[in-house]
Amino acid sequence: MFSTVLIELCLPPSLTYKWLFEEAATKLNMVGLVGFLQQLRKASQSQLFNSITETGDYSLAMPGDAKSTLDRRSALHLFRLGEAMLRIVRNKNRPLLHMMRAWSVVAPHLVEAACHKDRHVSQKAVSFIHDVLTEVLTSWAELLHFHFNEALFRPFEHIMQLELCDEDVQDQVVTSIGELVEMCSPQILSGWRPLFSALRTVHSSKTDTKDYLLGEYSMGKSQAPVFDVFEAFINTDNIQVFANAATDYIMCLMKFVKGLGEVDYKEIGDCIHVSGFSSTDLCVPALDYLHRCSQLLAKIYKMPSKPVFLGARLASLPMRPQERSISSEDGIDCVLQEFDDDTGLIQVWILLLEQLTAAVSNCPRQHQPPTLELLFTLLREVTAVPGPGFAIFAVIQLLLPVMLLWLQRSHGDHSYWDVAAANFKHAIGLSCELVVEHVNSFIHSDIGCESLINLMLKDLFKLLVVCVSEPAETISRVGCSCIRYVLVTVGPVFTEEMWRLACCALQDAFSATLEPVK
Repeated sequence: MFSTVLIELCLPPSLTYKWLFEEAATKLNMVGLVGFLQQLRKASQSQLFNSITETGDYSLAMPGDAKSTLDRRSALHLFRLGEAMLRIVRNKNRPLLHMMRAWSVVAPHLVEAACHKDRHVSQKAVSFIHDVLTEVLTSWAELLHFHFNEALFRPFEHIMQLELCDEDVQDQVVTSIGELVEMCSPQILSGWRPLFSALRTVHSSKTDTKDYLLGEYSMGKSQAPVFDVFEAFINTDNIQVFANAATDYIMCLMKFVKGLGEVDYKEIGDCIHVSGFSSTDLCVPALDYLHRCSQLLAKIYKMPSKPVFLGARLASLPMRPQERSISSEDGIDCVLQEFDDDTGLIQVWILLLEQLTAAVSNCPRQHQPPTLELLFTLLREVTAVPGPGFAIFAVIQLLLPVMLLWLQRSHGDHSYWDVAAANFKHAIGLSCELVVEHVNSFIHSDIGCESLINLMLKDLFKLLVVCVSEPAETISRVGCSCIRYVLVTVGPVFTEEMWRLACCALQDAFSATLEPVK
C-alpha cells in the first residue's frame, strides 16, 4: 500500500508517510481507523520485540537488545502510533466511540513498550500515555454513566503491576499521575479507581529514596508529594465520584500503612529501616487520610439521599444472615440489617475498620502505635454514627478475632514476645478499655443489644483466657491483669448472665494455669 501511494503522489517518502498518517487519523471511518491502528501496532511490536513467534503472536515478550532503536529512533513505528492517537483525541469532529475504540488498540501496546529495555522507548511510551490523558481531560468532559476515564487510566495501572516495570518507569508514572491530578483533578471522575490501583504498587528503593516519597510529617505536617493525590480526591465536591473510588482509596492508603515492601522483614511485624528514610513519615499521613475518609462516610451516612458505592462488592464482609450459621440468639444476624441500606456504604466502612484491625498485628512495628491509636479512635466514633449496635458488631467481628490471631502468631516461641510484647500489651489493654466503655454505656440503655453485649464479653474473656494460658510470663500476667480490670471496673453493673460468663472464664483460666501442677 505504501509503495502504491508513493508512486501515485511522486512525493519524497518522508512527506508521504507524514501525509498518510495525518490523513488516516483525520478522515478514516471507525472500521478503517481501527484496522489501520491494528496494523501499525503489529508493525511496531515486530520492530521493538525480537521474541516474536513465526505464527505472528505479538503478545508481550521479553524485550531484546535495542540495537535497532539506538540509531533510528525517529523511525520507530511507536512514534507514529502515539502521534496518530494524539491526532485522534485532538480531532473534535470524531465521536467519543471512535476515541474509545482507538484507545483500546493503542493503549495495550504502549504498556508493552513501557517495559522495553531501551529507556528511550519506555520513556516515550509513558509520555504518550501522559499526553493523551492530558489532552482528553482538558478537552473532553466525561458524560454521566460513561466511565471512559477509567479505561483511560488503566495503562498506568497495568504498567505498575507488571514485573518488567523498572524503577525509572515507576518514577515517571507516579510523576505523571501527580501532574495530571494537579492540573485536572476535577475532570478525572471515574479515573480515580485505576489511578489508586497504580499507586498501590509503588515501592521504595533499597538504595535511594524517591523524591515523591520524601516528607517529614511532624509538627509542620510537610508530607510527601505523593499524598497530594489523596488530598485532591478527599476534597472532591462530587460525592458520587468519592463513592465510586472509596474502596480503592482505602486499599491504596493501607499500602502506606503496611509498608512499601522494599525493606527487609525478619517476620511479620518486624522491620529494618532504610538508612535516611523513615517509613513512619508515610504511615502517619496515610492514617490521617483514612480518618478523614471515615468522617466523610459518617457525613454521607446521615444524608437523606446517599450515593451508591460501586466498589463495595470488593469488601470482604460477613455473610448475609441467611448464609450464616450463628444462632439467632446471639443477635449478630440482625445487626447489619438495621444499618445497611444496600448502597454499599456500610460495606466500605467495614472494609476500612477491617483493614486497620488487620494492620495492627502485621504492619511494621514502628507503625503499630499510630495505627492502634487511629483504630480505637474510629471504634469509638462509630458508636455515634452509625450507632451502638454497629460499634459492638465491630468489636465482636473485627477487633477480637484479630487480637486472637495476633496472640497465636508466637506458636509457643518465647523469643517472639521479646520484641512484640510491648505493642501487643498496648493493644490488649485498649481492647479491654473499649469493651468496658461499651458495657458501661449500653447496659442500661434501651437500644436492645444486651445479647450483643453478652457475646462481646464472652469473646473478650475467651481472648484473655488464651493470654493467661500463654507460656510467656509477660503475656500471661497481662491476661490476668485485664480480667481483674474488667471485673473490678464493670462488675457492679453486671447482670446474672454476665457474672456466669465471668465465672466460667475464671474457671477456664484456673484450669489452664494449674494444668502443669496436676
